[in-house]
Amino acid sequence: MTRYVVSYNEELIAYEVRPARKRRAALGLYVYPDGRVHVTAPPRADLNKIHQHVQEHAEWISRQLKKFMRDAAHKISPSYKSGEVHLYLGKGYPLRFEPAADLFNSVDLGAESLLLRLSNMTVMKDPVEVRTLLDDWYLGQADEIFECRLRHFAEILPWVSQMPQWRHAPMKSQWGSCSAKGKIALNTQLIKCPIPCIDSVIVHEFCHLKHRNHGKRFYALLEKHVPDWRDLKRELNALTHQVLAV
Repeated sequence: MTRYVVSYNEELIAYEVRPARKRRAALGLYVYPDGRVHVTAPPRADLNKIHQHVQEHAEWISRQLKKFMRDAAHKISPSYKSGEVHLYLGKGYPLRFEPAADLFNSVDLGAESLLLRLSNMTVMKDPVEVRTLLDDWYLGQADEIFECRLRHFAEILPWVSQMPQWRHAPMKSQWGSCSAKGKIALNTQLIKCPIPCIDSVIVHEFCHLKHRNHGKRFYALLEKHVPDWRDLKRELNALTHQVLAV
């Protein structure tokens, strides 16, 4: 992918041009938390016009990049020590460690804590091993919860004729996606968010099975089935730098 550069004050802003899904689509400009800047453009779009478009929005891009940098600077990496709070379905649970009764490590969700039972208590001193154990638990929970919620909406949304193919994986800059072939991908980190937020992302992606773009008909359909999607989106945005791609 070719990278281009514009200058703003004494700052250089690198961006990439990617093909838009629709031939007559307007130029789209996206800034991601990891510092990437993408422009989506129709095939054979004039590169000079694209460059001018980015230059005209350079001040906004610069503000977004600085905001993401500030957010990253204030984000504290998890230590995975006893007492540290980790989210699950929107609620915070402190980590607690105790010896396992057998040779297997396990994670159990208690009423007030995430209990890690360890066959070797020296593991609790190794944040990499604790993170691996906890991540494996989150993966299993995501398998179960996402499958349940996807199946629920596949059964009640009138335009969905069958359960779509789906998967989940950690993502850096989005909560979900729907491919041109109707395959749905969810961010594994959604398992840390409240169920209504998970549902709003799932319905959002299901709406893309009927309307590929984010046009008026798409949002009318989304609003019909998730009337409070705007509030839920704000809640997800507030959680972004706490849980996204941790």
